[in-house]
Amino acid sequence: MHPSPHASDTITPPPHTGVGRYAAFLVAGRKFVVPATDVAEVLRDGRVNKVPRAPESLAGLLNLRGRIVPVIDLRRRLGLPSTESASGRPTATVHLVLQATEEWSSLLVDEILDVIEIDAARFEPVVSQQQTDATDATTAVYASDDGLMYLLDIRQVLRPTTRPRPTTA
Repeated sequence: MHPSPHASDTITPPPHTGVGRYAAFLVAGRKFVVPATDVAEVLRDGRVNKVPRAPESLAGLLNLRGRIVPVIDLRRRLGLPSTESASGRPTATVHLVLQATEEWSSLLVDEILDVIEIDAARFEPVVSQQQTDATDATTAVYASDDGLMYLLDIRQVLRPTTRPRPTTA
């Protein structure tokens, strides 16, 4: 089996060697992790203000004590099944607020699990036959006793997507 032609563009090793701490969370029944050092805080039920004509994955903006933070709907960004309330707002209400780059951002997730320790040597590259939103943003996978955990590349997740939000008539 040959890796996708873009595999070298998206598969990178975990950010360090040895044992690292990772924040684990659920999105659409799948487990994901990000380096715990990138997590600034966890918020529940933060008010998200929609942005007109924004990409589908941008749920809106969050006013975090005077700091304007873009909110990424991780279900939509990864191409996973979306669940919305009758008002059209995502039902996921947990914000994983990150400061992984110079800018702050929030990932809208279903549930925060725990901070766990994982040996970087236990991560394996993601192998995909085709590049999708999910494989583009996932850099490695870890087989835990409870199932697979996907390591997200925050910079890829935050990369703007070109798909516009569907218009409503």
